[in-house]
Amino acid sequence: MLVAVEETATGAGKKSGQTRAHSASSRVLFTLRQLAFAALALAMPALSSAQIAGGGAHAPNVIQTPNGIEQVNINRPSGAGVSVNTYNRFDVQQRGAILNNSPTMVQSQLGGMING
Repeated sequence: MLVAVEETATGAGKKSGQTRAHSASSRVLFTLRQLAFAALALAMPALSSAQIAGGGAHAPNVIQTPNGIEQVNINRPSGAGVSVNTYNRFDVQQRGAILNNSPTMVQSQLGGMING
């Protein structure tokens, strides 16, 4: 026979002498698990990092400038003037990213002088 019970139930039966101490420890353990999960969930954004990752045959070249900002050197355009670039991931950090389509050295606002 199936009976619906609460999630924090510790046993079956009508004996009440030992269940009170056991259920109090279960509540503490349940609360500790909730706190551990909350701490982990709040720490995950700090552990993850933004990332720009090219993918496929048309992946652009992604490098880091000397000051740590990601520089995306997009592919040269075709004869029709179209530049095809594919990305698996394009997450930009708060500091920003440089999208470079110059074949020569140029001055950028974020990275200073960058290679083309």
